[in-house]
Amino acid sequence: MKTKKALAVVLAVVMLVMPLAVSSFAATANAIITAPLKTAYNDTEYFNAQGLSIVYENEIIVYTPADTNFRFEPAFNELLTVETTEVAVYYNNRFIGMVPVTVDHLLGELTAIDHGHGYFCLGCGTLHNFENHIVEEWIPNDDGGIFTMQTQTGTCTICSAQVTESIPGSEKFFTLFDVETEGALTELESTVLLYFYQIVVSLIQMLVGIS
Repeated sequence: MKTKKALAVVLAVVMLVMPLAVSSFAATANAIITAPLKTAYNDTEYFNAQGLSIVYENEIIVYTPADTNFRFEPAFNELLTVETTEVAVYYNNRFIGMVPVTVDHLLGELTAIDHGHGYFCLGCGTLHNFENHIVEEWIPNDDGGIFTMQTQTGTCTICSAQVTESIPGSEKFFTLFDVETEGALTELESTVLLYFYQIVVSLIQMLVGIS
């Protein structure tokens, strides 16, 4: 009986002490109480800790710019990137917790680039939503030569850029041999003519390179 009473007393003491110990541990654990007011960013911005509060060694501490014990990763002077999903919070160089954040690209205005257009990110500079120019009406420039193609110019209906491109097969060399149906060139003659054209163009390019 004495043994059972002793065990009962020990059990009662344990039941009383355990909640106090757990409560004490929870109270002294460092943690974030409230997240900052701003958690959504673009990649031209820096982390803003206003509104952050933490528990540090049993004390509630609200972030202020004057409290230099706070430290963050990424730091205040580092631009956030779209890869950033959390910001680490430290106090007195002790880890407190992570603040979830979202970071998106901030796109600039539609910009013409070579043969197309798209949007550059103002933060990281990457190109987004690129597509080729769309031209519905072309105007021939009548600038072709015997061995050079004529060009045509039009306006992109999306970005209003002026677009100029060459017209394949528009070299005047071929028009020198235009004939009516009667006496038209045979397939063999057309092939020979094409080879001759290619040889002449190659010679001209070689001579230009030498000069």
